[in-house]
Amino acid sequence: MKHLLLGILISPFLFSCAPEQGGISEVPNPSSLMAQKSGTSLDTLQRGHAVYMLHCAECHTYPLPADLQAAEFVDTVPKMVKHSGLSQAEGSAVLAYILAVKKL
Repeated sequence: MKHLLLGILISPFLFSCAPEQGGISEVPNPSSLMAQKSGTSLDTLQRGHAVYMLHCAECHTYPLPADLQAAEFVDTVPKMVKHSGLSQAEGSAVLAYILAVKKL
């Protein structure tokens, strides 16, 4: 009975942050070319990509970097980092990854 009550209490939170439909096939993997063009280390881009893939779709579809302006990401990512509980380092890596994709 205790578990049923707990499930009832937390279910709105589980479903309120469920990702909408959307795919990841257009989200590019970090590459040496991406690192070279962006001036960001491949290691940072790989960390940013991993966080992007694991956490960004927890609350919404994967925003495709090609679809938005870089300035939108620069303003929005830090706000989402605070909301999501990610560390500043994770947020910086995600932003570096997104901006690197924009430079391809």
